[in-house]
Amino acid sequence: MRWHVYKDYEILPATDGSGWHYIQAVGRNDEGLPEYVRTYDPLVDTPYLFLEFARIVERKEPFQALLGWFEKYGLPGITEYSTGEDRERWRGLDFPQRVHDDRGGPQDRIEVIWELAYEANESLVLYEAALSRDEEKLERALFPEEGPRSAEERRQEEKEVYMEGARAVGMDWVDYLELARIGMQ
Repeated sequence: MRWHVYKDYEILPATDGSGWHYIQAVGRNDEGLPEYVRTYDPLVDTPYLFLEFARIVERKEPFQALLGWFEKYGLPGITEYSTGEDRERWRGLDFPQRVHDDRGGPQDRIEVIWELAYEANESLVLYEAALSRDEEKLERALFPEEGPRSAEERRQEEKEVYMEGARAVGMDWVDYLELARIGMQ
């Protein structure tokens, strides 16, 4: 799979009146087409792509970090790339082959990309906590402060479940948290 990083991008308001914004490559050459500055294979050439994306939300200026990520790696390509010919070819099928557009477009909404970055970060933090068997990090990842009930209330509830069953079979609290994280997510 080859992916392009373009010279210029712009953020535009969504045309559906939602108040959201999307990002796309800008065509500034003589033909009005976007110019790319590099082409690469994300899965081969950038083994740490996911990690860098997930860490964006931890940066001091996350929005600037996100824009820098786009300049370095291109857009996520949430917008589907299709031509009239593609639509005609797949007419009537329930599951057409999808090709994602590295130029961005109306589906590459900034708000959606932010949500994906936060979800990636939550997954990464939880993975690191489980891998290191760090009880404090696991608890912070599994019992975040936001939510209708307090983190401590949720932690105590899980602790009671642990004391009733898992402890009896020799499972320690960290083992229980690592196993329980699947059901809590």
